[in-house]
Amino acid sequence: MKARILVVEDEDLIRRGLVDALAHRDYAAHGVADGEAAVREAKAGGWDLILLDVMLPRLDGFSACRRIRELAIGTPILMLTAKDAEDDKVRGLEAGADDYLTKPFGLKELMARVEALLRRARGHAARPAVLRLAGAEIDLGRRVAIHAGREEPLTDRALDLVCYLHERADRVVTRDELLQAVWGYAAGVQSRTADIHLVKLRKKIGPDAVETVRGKGYRAKPA
Repeated sequence: MKARILVVEDEDLIRRGLVDALAHRDYAAHGVADGEAAVREAKAGGWDLILLDVMLPRLDGFSACRRIRELAIGTPILMLTAKDAEDDKVRGLEAGADDYLTKPFGLKELMARVEALLRRARGHAARPAVLRLAGAEIDLGRRVAIHAGREEPLTDRALDLVCYLHERADRVVTRDELLQAVWGYAAGVQSRTADIHLVKLRKKIGPDAVETVRGKGYRAKPA
């Protein structure tokens, strides 16, 4: 079955170009032109990935992303932004995006990001149904964290992060290792990406599930 990808871009030529490029790669792509339409389509369901531009009419990309996550929709979101500032990337990640790509970008890079996010989403299905950490459970099938009697939706990137740490619970995982393994960054890249995701993750799984080892990195604490 073809992966279904929603393209949210207000510029007609860019939107049509992205839809055509994805269709050429044998994806089932559909485009909408504003943030409110993106939320409606995400709520309707059936999407495997959402490409979400930041500068949108009616509802900007950051707000649309946040609203989608508030609806407990875990579909992977790749944000497309013309802004290269670190603060804008942080805003996207804090809103619930799984990854971001700065314009202008090449189709080869876009397709690599698309394929990586889809591959990660498929990989979650091959893992055990439930991961158990100190004070929390992660239901991979439903993409939710269960902590203190509450269920919280998790993005695919958050699932990647917690699974990577859980599988290596016998040792400390460095920030650099996380950036390379989970985000595909080159060695030595300085970024707050992992820290931001871990702060958000701890709000959903509690403070005890992943410990910070000062000066070294992070370690998951199994139940």
